[in-house]
Amino acid sequence: IGAGGVGLSGIRLARQMFETPPIVVELDPAKWDIAREAGAGQVIDPKADGALKSLVKATGGGVAAAIDFVGAAATFNFGFGALRKAGKLVCVGLFGGATPIVPAMVSMKAVSVEGSYVGSLQEMQELMAIARTGVLPDLPLTSQPLDTATQALEDLRAGRIRGRTILKA
Repeated sequence: IGAGGVGLSGIRLARQMFETPPIVVELDPAKWDIAREAGAGQVIDPKADGALKSLVKATGGGVAAAIDFVGAAATFNFGFGALRKAGKLVCVGLFGGATPIVPAMVSMKAVSVEGSYVGSLQEMQELMAIARTGVLPDLPLTSQPLDTATQALEDLRAGRIRGRTILKA
C-alpha cells in the first residue's frame, strides 16, 4: 500500500522476489504509472466504490500479506481488511493517525500485525546482493540543492514527489 519512495522500492523488490507481481493500492492516480513501471501487476484505487470487497473477492478471500508503506489510518485499515485468514499486515510507514481494530476479528481471522522500522544487517546484505545483480528497475531520482529542503518537504507532504529526491550541498 503506497507508491511513494519507500513503497516503490518495495514494489521493485517484491517483483524480483516473487513469481506473482504485487498488487499495489495507491490513492494518487499520478503515481499509478510509476507503480506499474516498478513492477506492479495491478494498481487499485482505494477510494473506488467496493475496492476492498473486489480485492478480497479477486484474491479468493483476501491477500496473504499486505505491507503498508504509508502508515495512515485509512491505509492501515485497508490493509487489515484485505487480509485472508492467517494473513499478515506489516506497517512500515509513519504517516500517523489512529484506526479502530475489532479484537475479535484478529482472533477470528487469525491474522498477524507487526511494525517494521529497520531491518537486520543480514537483511541489508541480502538486499544489496539483489541490487548488485542489476535486475531491479530504476528508481526515479531527482536532485536539488540543500537550501530547497523546506520546499522538498512540502512537496513530499503534498504528494508531488515521484520516487526519491536527493538534497545536495
